[in-house]
Amino acid sequence: MVDRRSSKPTRRFDSGHKSRLSQIPPIAEDQAGVFTRKQARQAGFTSDQVHYRTRKGLWVPAAGQALCAAGTQLTVHQGGWAAWLTWPDAILWGPSALVWQWPKVPRMRLGAVIVSLPTARRRQRNLIPRVVVMDGEEVVHGPGGMMQRPELAAVDALAFLDKPAAEALFAWLVTRHKFSPERFSLVVASREGRRGVEELRRYDLMMQLGVASTFEFDTVTLLLDAGFKDFETNATIELPGYPQFCVDILFRYKKTIVECDGRRYHQHDEAFETDRARDRALQASGYKVLRVTWRTIHEEPEAFLAELRAALA
Repeated sequence: MVDRRSSKPTRRFDSGHKSRLSQIPPIAEDQAGVFTRKQARQAGFTSDQVHYRTRKGLWVPAAGQALCAAGTQLTVHQGGWAAWLTWPDAILWGPSALVWQWPKVPRMRLGAVIVSLPTARRRQRNLIPRVVVMDGEEVVHGPGGMMQRPELAAVDALAFLDKPAAEALFAWLVTRHKFSPERFSLVVASREGRRGVEELRRYDLMMQLGVASTFEFDTVTLLLDAGFKDFETNATIELPGYPQFCVDILFRYKKTIVECDGRRYHQHDEAFETDRARDRALQASGYKVLRVTWRTIHEEPEAFLAELRAALA
């Protein structure tokens, strides 16, 4: 086919042409799909080809200096690789290190990858640099660089995240038994002088009491101030034919349970029905279940305490 205006052959594009143009360097397969311009040239792409693909939007910025194929959803692993490719001395820090190593933690809307660096760097696309000096015992090797140990990353995340995200993370840490109270206190003590240490002290006190939320903390504090003892927090109960139950407060020998009905975890219909089905199973096995709300604890504490005394009696 000839273009009569220019007398030059025109190029016929088949259906697979665009996909061939958007091909990425093979090394990206080992880097969660991200790569640098230098790696593209090392893989045989010319500078003009790299420029053409980025100009046409076939390759798009991922984070920092890293690129990825158009339409790629940036994941935690891609963000981590992008950080290491941008700054080889970067250490994935706090929430970013935690999500990589403990993928079942509650979702955190970070919007960027947070890294620790030995010197100050200018923030780049989707990368947040922080100057935090860490010794060799605080980090572990990742596939493309270093990352903070998960238990240390968890504590730093509690100090870094906004309150709702931090409380969701703390509840997850407590109910999954990721820390012993002693270990948590040691890590918090090592954070003296850093940002967020006041909040960490509050979480430390909650960890020592074995509670997973501020609501539970207030409830347990009320019980202790009223002279109650011999109860367990976030205790487990096993019933034949049922999965293991975890309850907020348990007077085991009195077979009495106190459940803190916080809005965050109990307000939607599915959670409500699940809670009630569990209550019926526990009651059928001889347990008394008292559900208490935030308003009751803070506005009608004496009514709750009287009900609990009656249940225990």
